[in-house]
Amino acid sequence: MIVSGELLRRRKMSGLTQGQVADRFTEAGYPIKLAAYASIESGKTRITVDMLTVAAAVFDCSPTALLLGDHEDPEATLEFQGPGTTTVESAADWLRMEQPFRAPGHDRPGVAAVVRFQSSNFPACLVTPIERALDNQA
Repeated sequence: MIVSGELLRRRKMSGLTQGQVADRFTEAGYPIKLAAYASIESGKTRITVDMLTVAAAVFDCSPTALLLGDHEDPEATLEFQGPGTTTVESAADWLRMEQPFRAPGHDRPGVAAVVRFQSSNFPACLVTPIERALDNQA
């Protein structure tokens, strides 16, 4: 429901109708009818990764912004199907590939665990030689 709520919020902030957003999805290469978009925005239809990336392009934001939603409190909790509940702050760290998923109340992972996580998630061309060396020592 985070993404659907964020789509609604961003659409209203943009002053667009659901039909206009559906048209922009289609223009971006993801043909969608008004009823299908309305179903996504209402939370009745789950959003796919393809839809998420198109929505991010349509609303000129990152997919992470759509996944996190708009929260005032970094300690507010978010529910992700699969990994479970975490805080907005921890979810942001995870989605930015800065640290492994962490449930509330769990300690931050150590440096070696973070380096392993980052080096296993970034494309090899983005992993620095220092990170590779640290990863080999861990």
